[in-house]
Amino acid sequence: MKSIYYFICLLFISSIVTAQEINVDETLANAKREVEKGNYDKALSLIEPIRAKYPQDEDIQTYTGRIYSWKKDYKSAIKTLSPLTDRVNPNTEALQAIINVYFWSENYEKCNFYCDKYLAIDPKSAEIIKIKAICLEKLNRDQE
Repeated sequence: MKSIYYFICLLFISSIVTAQEINVDETLANAKREVEKGNYDKALSLIEPIRAKYPQDEDIQTYTGRIYSWKKDYKSAIKTLSPLTDRVNPNTEALQAIINVYFWSENYEKCNFYCDKYLAIDPKSAEIIKIKAICLEKLNRDQE
């Protein structure tokens, strides 16, 4: 009888623990909906538990950096994206995101630096070549 009681308690406790697990796909979908509405703070609050649980997930880190950039919190975006871009094998999605951050914040020197880094990986990227050309023009270095 005692073992049946323990089994029922264990079953009850495990169902509670399972219910508290974070559904990553659902949470990311909810965060995306909030971003589309312009509710960046809400999106960031939704994504934060996922970042805490999966700190090595580069897609989540990159998306978080993008949200900060859309919010125009460029300092936080750079802080989030830099570990993914300032290493030997940079994450290309994070590179694209940090290029946008520096371009939008009108830091054309840094933007140009990251464009070069990206073009070393994908030299035919028309989007990045265009951004680099604009940066060089803004820096009065359009002869390069």
